[in-house]
Amino acid sequence: MIKVIYKKDALSEEKTIEQAQTIGQWLTSKYEHMPEHVRIFHTTSNMDHAEISFANEVTPKNAYDLKQLDFLPGTFIVVENPKWVAAIVSIVISIAIAFLMPTPSIAQTTQNTNQSSSANNELSNRENKIRVNGRIADNYGAGWNTPDLIAVPYKVYENNVEVEHVVGCIGRGHYKINGAYDGETNIVDIAGASVEVFRPGVDIVSGEPYFSLGTEITTPPLTVQHQTSVNGQVLR
Repeated sequence: MIKVIYKKDALSEEKTIEQAQTIGQWLTSKYEHMPEHVRIFHTTSNMDHAEISFANEVTPKNAYDLKQLDFLPGTFIVVENPKWVAAIVSIVISIAIAFLMPTPSIAQTTQNTNQSSSANNELSNRENKIRVNGRIADNYGAGWNTPDLIAVPYKVYENNVEVEHVVGCIGRGHYKINGAYDGETNIVDIAGASVEVFRPGVDIVSGEPYFSLGTEITTPPLTVQHQTSVNGQVLR
């Protein structure tokens, strides 16, 4: 069984959720033939909220394409009004994420930095910043993006290996991600490193990332605070 989310307007909250054996069966029960004004999107998630973007559009161009959709499990989003779909996907831009280190010091993160400009406005020496009450970055066109930090980065040791956790915000809206880097090093070249990117409105704990590198991140985001009383020394 598959889930079908049907919407007459991509931007409307109104929708109907139905079950069907295949998407082909559902379309056949609703239409005599495949209408030109219908767009179809797919996700493997079983959530009632699903994202609409170029990345997950599967609208068939012919009968063969339609038949292939019957082999896909998960959730289909059928949108009957295409003009709003175009408005949504037109804001998808080409961008690469750069997780640039070093991260700001703890002293910096405890200050009110709402007047600090985004690292994306700087021509050199970019680094991830925490910008309390700062404006969410608006990115246009193709380029490199240095996410603003939305939580204090922290490090833990797993099997005697230091692991750093960073949560950041790319910017407002939807983006096409081409890659992720730590400084100038590709994330895929760093052993054990993982990146997950979520679209607006998707729960970063229970939701499904639309872009990921490395193994699945299972550690939930945490709110941490630096304690000066802990200095790493071990008493024996």
